[in-house]
Amino acid sequence: AIGLYLGSIASANAAPALVNLLFLPMAFLSGLWLPLSMLPDVFARLAPLWPAWHLAQIALGVAGQTGPQPLWLHLLVLTVVTLACGVLALRRLARAV
Repeated sequence: AIGLYLGSIASANAAPALVNLLFLPMAFLSGLWLPLSMLPDVFARLAPLWPAWHLAQIALGVAGQTGPQPLWLHLLVLTVVTLACGVLALRRLARAV
């Protein structure tokens, strides 16, 4: 849904650059490439703001790599982000037609 929204904002030539500007920092800052313990403490505190962090927490929980965490909280955050970006994209695309 995030990609759909970004695609509705940008032109076909600008969309790949815009997606990379969002998704690459999101992946890095949410701890997907490096453990957050290797980064400054501020990144660990800000990581829950990124949807990728919640998705990673679900995957780590399935793999048994984290302690007991509320799965419903991660699913709720991902659902809210998906719905919000989906609604914004639909509104934007409806105006374009």
